[in-house]
Amino acid sequence: MDVREGEVDVYIATHHRTLIAVDEHTGLLRQVKQLPATGSRLALIDISDREIEHLKADGVTANHPAAFIDAGPLAGCEYVASTDQTAFSLRKAGFFACAQQISDDVVFHATIANAWEMFRLVSHHEAAVLIHPIQDADALAENARALIARGKPVCLHFGCGPRRIDGFLNIDKYPYLTHAADYFNFDFVERAWPIPDSCVDYIYSEDFIEHIPQKSQLAFLAESFRVLKVGAFNRVNTPCLRASMQQSDFARGFSGVYFEEYDKWSHIALFTPASLQEMASITGYRHVFLTAKSRGTSPHAVADTRPGGDRNELVGNIFADLLK
Repeated sequence: MDVREGEVDVYIATHHRTLIAVDEHTGLLRQVKQLPATGSRLALIDISDREIEHLKADGVTANHPAAFIDAGPLAGCEYVASTDQTAFSLRKAGFFACAQQISDDVVFHATIANAWEMFRLVSHHEAAVLIHPIQDADALAENARALIARGKPVCLHFGCGPRRIDGFLNIDKYPYLTHAADYFNFDFVERAWPIPDSCVDYIYSEDFIEHIPQKSQLAFLAESFRVLKVGAFNRVNTPCLRASMQQSDFARGFSGVYFEEYDKWSHIALFTPASLQEMASITGYRHVFLTAKSRGTSPHAVADTRPGGDRNELVGNIFADLLK
């Protein structure tokens, strides 16, 4: 149905400000990433005012944070308030709803409520503010040319998701709901980038490259190498295969492999420090500096936010600065 002002006052948004809807055909929760054309209304089924009042009932307190939802699209879910009451999670049959950044589907399979299993309520007005025309590859090219013409550093942040870094051109293949002037949407692992050779001062990505197959990893590293200036760095922060597989019991064979590294996080192809160095060498990089979290080699380096509490912050990820 079309949502009009006054009919629905509250929407669900993830912790990362991506709106959640209920699919009219399947009844399943979906992430709203494909934006409507300018001027159109957002097709969305959402929870009613009555249901919101139910969630705000006296029974939902810091000591008793859960309330069972018995009506509306979320019927059958359990609303679980966060400790500080600023966000909530949705639980069904013991599993939390997981709004992964790489999928439109919201499924109940998470055993722990991490950041991407946390939601909040936003008003109709807030939801409208989040809907904004997304800039594409052409806009990215124009912004890069403008920086070059003004003698400013060109810093690219790939696979940014909802995290924007000030002073960077932030790029993702998924159209996150944002009105930022420095956010650009295009599938950068499927085609060449609209950026000239040897003009970029720094490239940054974290918890991204493991989500694409080896063919795409090679394409990403090659394009990064092409656009970087000589002496500039491509920083890759990615989960470490060696550290992850320490949770396996390979003596048990198939049943002992820690498949959750792939299945829970939708990882496709992971690196060890050695394999990342090898692929960097293959694609032309002169050297790989293995560093630590938030210890980037480039003068343009920024703080790493990953990994979080879901893995060891010291050895759970590889922090690598690839030098052209």
